[in-house]
Amino acid sequence: MFKKNILTLFTIFLAAILLYSCTMTPTNVNHTSASVPYAVAKGYFVKNTFSTDSIQCTIIRDQGMLDSLLGMAATMGKDGMPTSIDFNRQFAIACIHPETDSMVQLDARELKMNDNRLTLRLSVIRGEKQSYTIVPLQLLVVEGNPPSYFAFELEKH
Repeated sequence: MFKKNILTLFTIFLAAILLYSCTMTPTNVNHTSASVPYAVAKGYFVKNTFSTDSIQCTIIRDQGMLDSLLGMAATMGKDGMPTSIDFNRQFAIACIHPETDSMVQLDARELKMNDNRLTLRLSVIRGEKQSYTIVPLQLLVVEGNPPSYFAFELEKH
């Protein structure tokens, strides 16, 4: 009889805990997204050893990865040196369009962080046909460490 009473009390206790937990609202869930500041790097080009059939955006975590993908092109005049990137405290995001004979502009519209997920909204603006081909590039420099997950969304114009 004593065993039966303890089993009944234990069952009631578990049912009460289950019922109470179902009525609780989560307090530590954070689904807010925050804008992430970035700078647009100047003075880089895509090496001809890289080719793609679609727009690619990738996180560049170190100098070796940058050097394998991009070259630096200094120009004359003020601000002619390529933007420097300190991979000890920054990372880069390279968005590369396939080779094209049209004027194409890649434009980062928004960079947001949500639960360690970084999302880039990228605008692709197509212009007139040219007599030569280009590989459009937009290179962003972001402070901090690269996230564990990265995605990009395209807006075509």
